[in-house]
Formats: sequence, C-alpha cells, structure tokens
Amino acid sequence: MAGRAQPDGHAEPPARLGGSRNGGHAGDPSITEFPAKNNVSYQIYPNFIMPPAPTGIPILQFWPIGTRRTRVVSSWLAPDHDPENPHPLWPTRLSNWERILYEDLQYAPQIQESLESPGFKGMPLNYQERRIYHWHEELDRRIGLNRVPEHARVEQVLGDWVQRD
Repeated sequence: MAGRAQPDGHAEPPARLGGSRNGGHAGDPSITEFPAKNNVSYQIYPNFIMPPAPTGIPILQFWPIGTRRTRVVSSWLAPDHDPENPHPLWPTRLSNWERILYEDLQYAPQIQESLESPGFKGMPLNYQERRIYHWHEELDRRIGLNRVPEHARVEQVLGDWVQRD
C-alpha cells in the first residue's frame, strides 16, 4: 500500500500493493533470540525502514516532496505470497498495518506545528528515533558538512554510539 501526505497534513488513502515471494523468518533456525523476541526494525540508508516479521516484511519509504510534505510508501515482501490464492489472513494483516500506519501519520500536522513553534528547543530521542537522527547525520555527511548551511544541518552527536564492523 502507498500513502501520500497532503498539504493539509492528512494522508491520502494508500493504494494496495501485493506482496512478492520472499522467505520469511518463521521457523528459521538462523534467527537469534533477540530479533525473535523483540520489535526489531532495520533501516537502510537513505529512506528504507523494515520491521520484519514471520508474516512478511513491510518496507516503509519516506520521500520528501517539499519542505513540509513527504510521500510515505508502504510495500510488502511476503513469504510464499500467491496473488491468485492469498493466505486467508492477508487482508487482516494489510488492514492492521494500515491502521497502525495511520495511527502514526494522523498526528504529523500537529507534530510539524510543534516543531516550528518558538517554544521548541529540542528533545531527547529514544532508541527508535535515534535511527532517524542518524539518517539525518549521514545525509549531511554525504552531502558534505561544509556544503550544508549551518542552520540546516544537524549536530553530529551519535558517532560514539554507532557500531561499525
């Protein structure tokens, strides 16, 4: 499914996309205890976020289309998905995902308004939000810190917390 934020901050109803064949991790002995028992989500630079589950992998993409607008695209990779004979729970999975996505997106206009208010001075980030901040740091680095105007770049603060192999 795909959705697009509108100028008034409301999201456009998403179009449904079918899944494609891809192995899930249900019953996969190579999956360690941590991802098997926690809400793990992977981010691939620059804008892919993927929270895998045994039922499939929703891929979220955030595409800036203006200074205050973003297109949100949600696609699925589903284990053993057959478009002609989908699993009977597939409509429920999509419906649940759509509900969860809209729970997050419905507050985007108010959040944007708060971020632009004179009272906003910053906020501590939880673990999940640090991924987004890291993305912004990385974007600035790839553009070149000397090429991003000081008022537009984020402070590079997460370097000591990034594990590099």
